[in-house]
Amino acid sequence: MTRPKEREDDAEEQDDEAVEVDAPRVRVRPAARAGADAAEEPARGAGRLTIRERARAGTAELGRFVAAAAATVALEAALGLGLASVWAAWIAKVTAFVASSIVAFALYRFWVFRARGSFKQQVSRFAVLYLVALGANVIVSQILLATKVGGEGDLGHALAWAAGALTAIVTSYVGMKTVVFRGQKRST
Repeated sequence: MTRPKEREDDAEEQDDEAVEVDAPRVRVRPAARAGADAAEEPARGAGRLTIRERARAGTAELGRFVAAAAATVALEAALGLGLASVWAAWIAKVTAFVASSIVAFALYRFWVFRARGSFKQQVSRFAVLYLVALGANVIVSQILLATKVGGEGDLGHALAWAAGALTAIVTSYVGMKTVVFRGQKRST
């Protein structure tokens, strides 16, 4: 026969055990932003962002991309223009592009897209994308130089380099966002 004291001990042990409940998640928003009436809002799903949060994250990512691209373009221009005084323009352009691409990969992977995942796979996709961007960059630059759109002097060369770089930047952003680092974000 079981004593009443033992039954109470068993009941207390059961109360101490963790019980999982599948309840909807609730996000508490600050009253100043949401209004005093809406202090709680059901979450749209675990780990999902609201449209406003997604827009802010996308804007921040684009801002980081522009900053990183500006830094790598400046590096490419400085190297390219410096090397162009010694080498043929296209060799200087390619050399500068490759050097700035190494810096760009590090910035884009770790700072801009905050990616995780296979390093080898990302490097290979990045290399293919950058070869495509390089081709677009050189073709646009050479067309503008050949047609003398900006003139024959330094201004013409600077405009051709800038147009080629801008073409590569747009190609790179779209390719990195949709191919290289797609869906491989690490938590921030």
